[in-house]
Amino acid sequence: MSKNIKLFQLITGLLITNIAGFFLRFFEFDTYFILIGFRFHISILLSFLFILYKSDVGSIKDFFVDLPYKRYSVIIVIVALPIAAIYLFLLVSGKISIADPDYFYEFGLSSIVDYPIYLIWNLPQLFMFFLFLNIIKSEKHQFIIVTLLSVLLFTFEFVPIHEEINYMVIAGMLLSSLIAALLVINFKNIYLFSISIFSILWISILSFGSSSKKLINILFASQYEGWEGFFAVSKELSAYIIPAYFGIVLIILFLFHYFMQRQNDKSVSQ
Repeated sequence: MSKNIKLFQLITGLLITNIAGFFLRFFEFDTYFILIGFRFHISILLSFLFILYKSDVGSIKDFFVDLPYKRYSVIIVIVALPIAAIYLFLLVSGKISIADPDYFYEFGLSSIVDYPIYLIWNLPQLFMFFLFLNIIKSEKHQFIIVTLLSVLLFTFEFVPIHEEINYMVIAGMLLSSLIAALLVINFKNIYLFSISIFSILWISILSFGSSSKKLINILFASQYEGWEGFFAVSKELSAYIIPAYFGIVLIILFLFHYFMQRQNDKSVSQ
């Protein structure tokens, strides 16, 4: 996709993005903005501007040609099976109950109905994110490269400034980056990637809640600062539930990668 991406230029771009984001956080400005409903994180927007500068427009168009009509069922497996496994485990262990959150109807139920709208509002930045993760091509090291790009793009968001280090949040970020990398290398499809990433975050936060105003405003409605979730999980497990969900998603994606690799090897040998 790139004309001639130099490592120094890429590192410089990531460094500028993180410095800009860090100062925005330090002075308590938002690191995202909303334009006519569409959500844009500053990291993704800056990385996309870098792509436009360094890439051929024609090569960018190629990513939008492959429409995954026959592969939408993959999203159900990736998103729904892990959350079902979490629900089942918590139900059997007696660690879950129906919550009584604030804004149950205004936020909770409406977020289910408005899923297509929230998805559309996030698609442009998810497309940009996918394009950035594909800025460097490497058959042998693609997984490592995409993971590093994903982590480095948002590093400033996890540097503690006015708060203590939250290791579960960092774990969630690392797992999300690994998930993004596997989605890229497994399916190589901008639509599957975008819908999967959004749906994974959407269903986990809607189910178990989040105190992150940033995530709530980007993924859901912009007038809320937090959401308690449809389900109340026992206190000793609540901090681990969403990272655990991401972990199960990651395992499923690794299994996909393994079986797809075996099929490819068989095709080559034949």
